[in-house]
Amino acid sequence: GVAMVVMLAVNAIGMLRLPKEAELYGMDLHEHGISAYPEYVISALGAPSGMSQELPLASSKAGLAVQTLQRTGTM
Repeated sequence: GVAMVVMLAVNAIGMLRLPKEAELYGMDLHEHGISAYPEYVISALGAPSGMSQELPLASSKAGLAVQTLQRTGTM
């Protein structure tokens, strides 16, 4: 009842889903600037064939976090 109305209202104003940028980079990087599970990050060396070795970075704190991780060798 009430929960359905609230969810429909939140969806109608566009706040139910994350922005596309957050979906591409993952919510951890987008919202917090760091990966929740850094030990599970796929490096370019371990990427399956066909995957690009560089990800497109947006001009956001998530993009800056990824660039910082790449520079420090964490990623």
